[in-house]
Amino acid sequence: MNDKALFLKIATEISAMNACNLASVSSNKVLLQDKLALMKSVMSEEGVRFWDDFLYECEEATEDLELEENFEGWDRRRLSRFIAETIHESGVYNLLGFPEENTAGLFPPETLAEDELEDVYEQIEKVQWRIMELCVAERMTA
Repeated sequence: MNDKALFLKIATEISAMNACNLASVSSNKVLLQDKLALMKSVMSEEGVRFWDDFLYECEEATEDLELEENFEGWDRRRLSRFIAETIHESGVYNLLGFPEENTAGLFPPETLAEDELEDVYEQIEKVQWRIMELCVAERMTA
């Protein structure tokens, strides 16, 4: 499997993680760390720094969230909506994205063809969103 294919596979796996399963928050965090380590193994130094910085900033931005609701009995839809609202209202949403023209720089040279950049960029945004959700979910169980 080439670097791009491995990146896309891992990105899809991270995007599929269930942030609404509050009983699995700590195991999700460990799984996320493992998957990010695999993802970073096929990226450039800039790509590794990008994910390290993003995760740090996301954790910092959610660290002071005071979520005092009792989430017991909430269904997945209600939890998902609450997490999304929290991301937007708290300003964590501002961490999402980066200049699309920098996508190729996150990978070693020759990894991505010009026509693959948009798909990879979209996957990066999906992973960023899931990381934000997981960080908020972690605060919900603190």
